[in-house]
Amino acid sequence: MPFPIDPEALTTEWLTRTLRDAGAIQSAKVTAFQTRELSQAKGMAARYILISLSYDTPKSDAPRSLFAKFPRPNWAEKGDQMGTFDRESHFYRHLADRVVLRVPRCYYNALDETGFLLLLEDLSPARCGDRVAGCSFEQAELAVAQVAGMHAAWWMHPDLSNPDLVVQPDLDVFQTYAGMYSESARAFMEKAGHLIPTGVSEVVERIGDYFMPIVLYTFQEPPLTFIHADYHLDNLFFATPEGGTPFAVIDWHQGQQGQGPYDIGYFLCRSFPPGDRKAWERKLLETYYARLIEGGVEDYPFNRCWHDYQFSQLLNLMRIVMIIGDDMMGPDQKNLFYDILMPRSCAAALELNAVDLVDKLTRQ
Repeated sequence: MPFPIDPEALTTEWLTRTLRDAGAIQSAKVTAFQTRELSQAKGMAARYILISLSYDTPKSDAPRSLFAKFPRPNWAEKGDQMGTFDRESHFYRHLADRVVLRVPRCYYNALDETGFLLLLEDLSPARCGDRVAGCSFEQAELAVAQVAGMHAAWWMHPDLSNPDLVVQPDLDVFQTYAGMYSESARAFMEKAGHLIPTGVSEVVERIGDYFMPIVLYTFQEPPLTFIHADYHLDNLFFATPEGGTPFAVIDWHQGQQGQGPYDIGYFLCRSFPPGDRKAWERKLLETYYARLIEGGVEDYPFNRCWHDYQFSQLLNLMRIVMIIGDDMMGPDQKNLFYDILMPRSCAAALELNAVDLVDKLTRQ
């Protein structure tokens, strides 16, 4: 059945039929709706649309609003090449009820050659975090403990190797990016080299020789688990004084097997000013590790967990270099990357001894 490929194509008839097919409404009919696009700085690949609904009859259990995800026009082809939309569509079909974490209910999930659309539960009055502003230590600890529970449940799980269930890392795509990295790094240094510390410049220039070893360690070196791989505050929901689910996670377009501490490194590096990250990271890693052990993880000493957390900053830095170097930023995201995410990634790379990690790769 054809589906709307952009918010402008939504109709009351389509929304009524879709919600009935999903079991969200029975005899009620959507008579009117309003759409509001959320901040374009939220994501590179997708448009996030809040849909407010009106019905012909009052139904207390009918959703009053929905959350829709469409591809951005400039990302439709690129997202398809990277598997961005395929991963998230696959996640809601096969994994959403198995990840332990609370995720939005999915009312509609479509992906074909014409486009991509997810219609999801609006988690209000819970509210998503803000990676620019950061959050409290208590919220950070909750986020770390929650994802640790998922990691523990999937730790070396046999289903990780089942390609019909878990989307596997696309090594051909990574190999393509490895070939592009030197040009991306050159462009990055031209655009932002004057803004980054000398020690980070060295890592940026040297890391391209180890692009694939870094990728292979992150996504294929045991022990592996299922990771979110885009775990930052903008993708996490917390309860508010008005209520709502205590915690939930959205945007599963990068969900795949990988090193568990990669999610923690990404979360701390992308969500907090360097001062907070540096002050909190040891305690939060201890919380994460304790939750792994409680979840049954064995033969994984804390010093290995800390190493894998440090190692995550190499891939984090590589991603920043390529996004800025190749102008992959979404609308209104330039300031976010130049003023917030790049300085945070640089600080983490320096303070967590990324140069030493590259030196170890050189000696291997």
